[in-house]
Amino acid sequence: SDLGDAQTALYTVPLSPQGDYAKVSSGEDWWGPMPDPFDPRFAAATDQMARNAAAQFGNDPYLIGYFVDNELDWGQGWSKNPRARYNIALGALAAGSESPAKSAFIAQLTRTYHDPDKLAQAWKIPLSSWNELRRDGFALSDENLGKAAVVGDLAAFTRLFAEAYFRTVSEALRRHDRHHLYLGSRFAWQTPEAVEAC
Repeated sequence: SDLGDAQTALYTVPLSPQGDYAKVSSGEDWWGPMPDPFDPRFAAATDQMARNAAAQFGNDPYLIGYFVDNELDWGQGWSKNPRARYNIALGALAAGSESPAKSAFIAQLTRTYHDPDKLAQAWKIPLSSWNELRRDGFALSDENLGKAAVVGDLAAFTRLFAEAYFRTVSEALRRHDRHHLYLGSRFAWQTPEAVEAC
């Protein structure tokens, strides 16, 4: 058949999970805060999105695949400023204690350092218990952000966050539509961690 024909043209579909799930402020939030992939409600919203897409497009041989979400603020990967580059990790730290992303970040730090005193030494901050990280509005100074250990931990959480996001979306689409590609996210700002996870 003639693929140039309007009735047989190949195409892609943009999708976006809808629902009342937690979000993480990136500090910019041009299109809104980032979806929190550690919130089970995000997985449910993503599953519903994939189910709806499969019902509408699942048998269409001219569909190449799906893009999910548009121009999320993954951070300014080209920036040497950790506030701009690791804004998701810093947003998770600043979030309230009910934030699933914050809980995931603290769990990652606990696995890495085992003891809050060791984290305090590495980050050069006063910290006597993990609960101090759980407080709303936790922030690091510019001086602390210059520490290699801090940057390494922010990068590690950025990777964990991106992997959780893309895995959740990918698994939902595979569950409901095995015939079409998951083409990832349409990137604007990006970090190497997000691109590699995608």
